[in-house]
Amino acid sequence: MQYGEIAQTLPLKQWEVLTNCMYDWDDVRYMLGDARQYVQRVWAATRSLAKYRAYQELAQYFNDDATAMLSFKVRATT
Repeated sequence: MQYGEIAQTLPLKQWEVLTNCMYDWDDVRYMLGDARQYVQRVWAATRSLAKYRAYQELAQYFNDDATAMLSFKVRATT
């Protein structure tokens, strides 16, 4: 049995990406400081792709510095 390209694509999930390394998920949950404004919601198949998708959407703020993605924190939405 062959599935073609359907088998090669993963289903998309919604992820939350915290783009400021000064904050943690607890800061976001308890609304501490400005933490909530640094959460970006994206749709991606994997955690790594979610980081990249958030970086793409906010690339103008990172001055083409892809190393910024290394400090992003990602979690699946519930």
